[in-house]
Amino acid sequence: LDLYNCSITDASIEAIAKNCPKLKVLFLNHCGDESMVKLVSGCTNLRELHTFSAFLTDTSLFAMARSLADLRELSLDGSPVTDAGLIALMKGCPLLHSLQLANNGPHMTDTGIEAMSHLMDLHISHNPRISSNGLVALIRRCPSLTSLSAHMCSNVCGFGNDDASGGFRAYVKQRIPLIEQSHPALWKMLRGA
Repeated sequence: LDLYNCSITDASIEAIAKNCPKLKVLFLNHCGDESMVKLVSGCTNLRELHTFSAFLTDTSLFAMARSLADLRELSLDGSPVTDAGLIALMKGCPLLHSLQLANNGPHMTDTGIEAMSHLMDLHISHNPRISSNGLVALIRRCPSLTSLSAHMCSNVCGFGNDDASGGFRAYVKQRIPLIEQSHPALWKMLRGA
């Protein structure tokens, strides 16, 4: 169901939650925590959820973790979620393999990123508190990771202080065939230039 450019109300979302329990894919603009909690409680078969909303917080992530065990793809652009919400999401949604968290402000740190272990695709653009060390930990913990975008993450500038060796660079080049070239310093380190 694609409602991405539609102007919908909380009552509309509540109607979807009550009447569409088998819904698997939803694109949605601007939704608050109260509506999202109702939505994921009623639509427990969701496999893909894509939303852009500055009104979703950890409350929504906790509800997703409780209700959406089959969730595979999640886009939460613009939502001020924190590490606690991300950790709960990773534990409650074991099939989640694609996560997009762009423009989430200063609330998300390396701690949340380091909790991710089963992702294949991660986009964390414009998150100022994500660092090179967090990405190193993520890459080590996610054996299935094939795509990573850290575009405009101002603290990503190489591979951090803990392991900037050529051996690790070779390991990353072998494991991740596609890393977006959006951060020149990181890409330079990956290429070994």
